[in-house]
Parts: sequence; C-alpha cells; structure tokens
Amino acid sequence: MRYEYGENLKDLAIEYKVPEITLKKRKSKDTLKGDPWIKGFRSKIAYKDLIETNENRKAVIDKEITEKARKELLLLNEIVDEFYKSGDVIVIPQVEKAFSIRAERIEKQIELRRKIESIHDEETQVQIDLVKANIELKKIEAETKSLDLRLKKQTMAKYLKE
Repeated sequence: MRYEYGENLKDLAIEYKVPEITLKKRKSKDTLKGDPWIKGFRSKIAYKDLIETNENRKAVIDKEITEKARKELLLLNEIVDEFYKSGDVIVIPQVEKAFSIRAERIEKQIELRRKIESIHDEETQVQIDLVKANIELKKIEAETKSLDLRLKKQTMAKYLKE
C-alpha cells in the first residue's frame, strides 16, 4: 500500500530488509491475479475525493450564504413596506437612506464571506472549470502521443529485426 501511495519500491525494500527482487516478483504475481500495484494510485484517488468533498462543501456554504442574505433582504423589505403602509407618503428620505445602507452592508457581507470561503461567482467558476478541462485535454493528448511514439518504436524495432 505504501508503494501505491507513492513511495519508492527500492526504499521500501531497504526499510523492510527484503530484497528488491522479492518485492518485484510479488508485484508481478499480484498483477497477474488482478491486483495491479500502481505507484501513486491511492494518493490520486484521495486527492480526487478531497477535491470533490471540497466542492460539495463550497456548494453547501454558498447555498447557506444565499439563503441568509435572502432572509435579511426579505426582512428589510417588510420593514420598508411597514413604513409605506399608510399610503400618504410617497418617499421617506430617512427610510430610503437606511434601506440603501443596510442593503449595501448585506451585499458586502455576502462578498466578504464568499471571499473567505473561496467561493467564486458563476463566471469565474466557469473560467476555472474551462482551465481544468483544458489541462485534462492536454494530459490526454500527451498520453495519446506517448502511445503513438511507443507504437512507432515497436514497429520500427520489429521492422529492423526483419
């Protein structure tokens, strides 16, 4: 398992005082039985799980922030409606000023909380996702080119033997 988490097979052989060839034979036997030893495999899975958990947590926090802001704005709207309930007065400057100050404060709180929690707005998140997709595409292209190169080398080696 430590090899699958990314440690070097040679270092593990030295630490456990086992010949390296023994570990290599064990690795090849397990590979034939269907349990391939892939260096760094488990750490990649753990990293993907961490990212997924983090994204889910951010979505929950964003929903919580939005819900709290919605409640505050509805409450503020009810208070303003209460002032204008009589219908005699069209605009009360003090109420309008208080409303705008309170609304700005709520907006600043939302922005600050999102910055603290590292939650991006939709446009920025789309750009981040696009960059991630481009990176994955480049990885796939690199793997394809590597496979093509390996195939060409094998073909050339086979051709040279004939």
